[in-house]
Amino acid sequence: MSRHYTDDGVILGRVAIIIIIIIIIIVIIIIIIIIIIIHQKPAEAAELIENKSPYYKYTPVNVLENDNFKPYWNRSIIMDKTIPLTDPT
Repeated sequence: MSRHYTDDGVILGRVAIIIIIIIIIIVIIIIIIIIIIIHQKPAEAAELIENKSPYYKYTPVNVLENDNFKPYWNRSIIMDKTIPLTDPT
């Protein structure tokens, strides 16, 4: 009788692990979609992207530029001086 409970516990443990893995994968996919949309929409508004493509086919470029804008994406910026944080309050 106790062996039956042990088998159920193992099965439930495996199911829980599979559910957790599926949830993690879904969260990662959602984060990737949000990051792409956050990059694509402002770039379209600033007319930095000429061809509008669906978010699942869009690949962010590190630097986009035109005469008015030059946004950086996923890139470190090295400056020669420190800019102090200004508190709005």
